[in-house]
Amino acid sequence: MRPRDIVLVTALLLAAAGPWTARADEARTRQIVAALDPLRRALTVCTVDRIAQSRDSGQTAEARADRALADCGDKATDLRAKTTELLGPQAAARLMARLDAETRAALVESARLLGSDAVRSGGAAGWPRVLTDRDGPSPAPGERQP
Repeated sequence: MRPRDIVLVTALLLAAAGPWTARADEARTRQIVAALDPLRRALTVCTVDRIAQSRDSGQTAEARADRALADCGDKATDLRAKTTELLGPQAAARLMARLDAETRAALVESARLLGSDAVRSGGAAGWPRVLTDRDGPSPAPGERQP
């Protein structure tokens, strides 16, 4: 076989494997999401409960969010460990750094909303609904919630 033929055969093999590889990656992503979802839900439910419990504490929204995260540290540790197991240390560190920042920002905003005068007087929808295991699994990335 000439070198040009080897390149052509290699390109054809890679092109043929492309759709299979994409399906395998999608299946792996779904497996990872399914494995991490219960731990993510446990963390979310814990932090939301802590924010709600601290509603009348007089603390700032930031302090309430930080306290909720500290109180739920065991749930975050479980999620971090499973993420590291599934993705490796570098990818897990990147994912968890992003999740930590987004979680804190969402908790601060929720604490502010929950503590607002409109919520206290019943004039606004005071608390976002949190899905629990009773609601079934979370949708996969890109899927719509029923």
